[in-house]
Amino acid sequence: MHTRQHLAPFNINFDEDEHLKVTKIWVNYLVKDKGVFVGLAATGFHLSHFLDEYTSTPVPGVHPFIINADGGIE
Repeated sequence: MHTRQHLAPFNINFDEDEHLKVTKIWVNYLVKDKGVFVGLAATGFHLSHFLDEYTSTPVPGVHPFIINADGGIE
């Protein structure tokens, strides 16, 4: 499905580019004028530094984990 056909005003995509060796989260926002699609605004956030720190900075007795929006442990 094309982004402009989504009902939600935005979507979030995860992208791991092995060629460039970067990990990003992309946020796409639908731009509308009186309900009519006119464009897309988007930005990407680099996660590489966060993931490097998250996985390589052990603290004795601390075990990092990520909780999703439903409260589940990822």
